[in-house]
Amino acid sequence: MNHVENPPEEIIALNLLNPENGQLNTALEQRRSSHNEGPGRNKQNAGRRKLKLDKKARRVIIVRIKQLQATTQESNATSASEQLQATPASKPCPQDWIMNAESCYFFSVTESTLESAYRNCSSSGGSLTVMRNVQEETFINKKKDGTEYWLGYRRESIGDPWKQPDESDFDEWFKIKGDGLCASLNDGVVSSTDCDSQISLRRWICKRPQTV
Repeated sequence: MNHVENPPEEIIALNLLNPENGQLNTALEQRRSSHNEGPGRNKQNAGRRKLKLDKKARRVIIVRIKQLQATTQESNATSASEQLQATPASKPCPQDWIMNAESCYFFSVTESTLESAYRNCSSSGGSLTVMRNVQEETFINKKKDGTEYWLGYRRESIGDPWKQPDESDFDEWFKIKGDGLCASLNDGVVSSTDCDSQISLRRWICKRPQTV
């Protein structure tokens, strides 16, 4: 059977999703550079190749986030049911979660990549938090400490509508500033940010239903 190798750009982009593959990423980039650059290549051509790679990596990261969100929606019903059954009836929220209105919230004390944040919330029967009204925004800003947190908003490209974890459109009752494709909360302001799961580490906030 013939073995078809992925283009170097796609290999590097896929490995950017794994924070443990830093050395592999560097080696692949050096291999690609040595393969494509001849003695007559200049810095401008190298810059163009880097920009092309960055765009490919960005697209792969967004596709991966969408896959994680789809998996989360499929598994949340089962995960939530198991979590709710394991939670005593007298406690509407699991240990270390905070109750507000009809939901439970978990504020992490460690930092992670965006992909890990999605997985952590999903494994608890929840999803990355989005703020649906002023009351929820006030609660979150009061309970979080003075650091930056991943939120559950994301978009395909600049100018596209923001999506929430359930794939519904964000109604933009507040503006998310910046040119990034993912979002974070810092100092009471929601801003767009790079989705790069290798270099961007933040805390996260999960949200799930209370035990009925």
